[in-house]
Amino acid sequence: MYVCPKCNYQTETPSGFCPQCGANMSAPQPVYQQPLYQQPLYQQPLYEQPAVSGGQKALKIVGLILSIVGFVSGIFGILYCFITAEANDLVRYMMEDAFIFANVAIAIEAFATALVGMILSIKSRIAGAGKVLGLLGVIFSAFHFVLTFCML
Repeated sequence: MYVCPKCNYQTETPSGFCPQCGANMSAPQPVYQQPLYQQPLYQQPLYEQPAVSGGQKALKIVGLILSIVGFVSGIFGILYCFITAEANDLVRYMMEDAFIFANVAIAIEAFATALVGMILSIKSRIAGAGKVLGLLGVIFSAFHFVLTFCML
């Protein structure tokens, strides 16, 4: 076999020009082929990572950020719920509606943020941490919402 020095096209007949690209093959070098029993079994790697487009990269980053914010908001909401439950009776009596409103607002924000972050992470198909943190944020915010109305 002969190989074109420009495009690496392999041909069996020696000729002056490459039939593929037309390059001058004035002195083609024969190609040594290994016997079949010496050739490697796998020519390509077993696993290739998929190419990540700019859109998927943006989805991954935004999904991860929203999942982290939802997760932290869920934890903060649970802590805030316990802090407002421990407020003294006078403050709690005077500001009970404000405490309930704040707890519900934090729970809804955490739930929505974590859910959107988890969905974007699932759509990007490459963000494992975003999926897990988003799921935990959804669970914590749902627990916070239930805990808010159990502590009335």
